Amino acid sequence: MAAEIIVEVTKTFPGRKPIRASFRYPVEASTVLILFGPSGSGKTTVLRSVAGLEWPEKGTIQFVSRIWLDTASRIKVPPQDRHIGYMAQDYALFPNYSVSGNIAYGLGELTLAERQKRVQEMVELFHLTGLEDAKPRELSGGQQQRTGSRRRTPAAVAVAG
Repeated sequence: MAAEIIVEVTKTFPGRKPIRASFRYPVEASTVLILFGPSGSGKTTVLRSVAGLEWPEKGTIQFVSRIWLDTASRIKVPPQDRHIGYMAQDYALFPNYSVSGNIAYGLGELTLAERQKRVQEMVELFHLTGLEDAKPRELSGGQQQRTGSRRRTPAAVAVAG
């Protein structure tokens, strides 16, 4: 029987639905786990939790017989002791700029009115309406990707078997 990773976690962010993940995944040597799903569904949060970079408020993460996280018992194994790799989504966004500011960056050759019009068109095209003033840290991975408007690799975590 192959080793497995067991994840049962809940993570909340202010003003958003809780992110809940519950799965068992068989792990062979050099397994790569990639999560796919809609924007804002919590893929990056779940993988960051597995990697030990995010701390869910509730739940457990177990690899083989080793418990990496158990909120009830207050067990939190740090990332360096999990011996896994994590490849983050990175969209090269300016952290202090809003969604609109990041989109507008590089449109300096346009007049202010043209720049504002173009930003609004991009916000609508990329389904970011209502997030114009949000900073990158307040966005899901998919929302960050659309703000950066570049094709990127999905979030992934590699687990050493």
